[in-house]
Amino acid sequence: MGMGMVIISRYCVSCQDREFAVVCSEKEWRSLLPLPAYNVMRGRTTEPSSSSEHSDTFPATGHYVCRACSLPLYPAGAKFKSGSGWPAFAWCLHGEARGCHVGVRRDRRPANALDVLHGQEKHLELFCSRCGGHLGHVFFDAVSDDNLNGERHCVNGLALNYADAEGDAAHLRADKLE
Repeated sequence: MGMGMVIISRYCVSCQDREFAVVCSEKEWRSLLPLPAYNVMRGRTTEPSSSSEHSDTFPATGHYVCRACSLPLYPAGAKFKSGSGWPAFAWCLHGEARGCHVGVRRDRRPANALDVLHGQEKHLELFCSRCGGHLGHVFFDAVSDDNLNGERHCVNGLALNYADAEGDAAHLRADKLE
């Protein structure tokens, strides 16, 4: 994780109305993404629990990128076993030009009983900050010595690709959501 990490606010208000650098028509997205990934990333649905190849793999190096636009999102070291059946990450990647690579906004759905149980009054959606693709949701129920605010990014595996080399993620810092 990045040096000098601070616990930050639960979601970024400025992410609500963000403009995206990668913009495609729905027809173009359908041609770029396999149908299940299109349904998750553009239709904002959720894949079945434990259905992703990324659910139970924990590489020591590399990073995960947005399946739609290849923006590096999560370092492999941020991934942890949450028991939820979806890939879970404690922090994400940030860069000089873009800031936080994972955006957060209030979901269209109201908070459910589990959200409220964990102290969240809003259902919070994660999205790629470059293309706006739906990634999953963030919860604050995974407190540990390495994750003091309990941030758990519960991400659809269909929204991710794994890159085994640092490559274009080497200059990025890993930190909590902004």
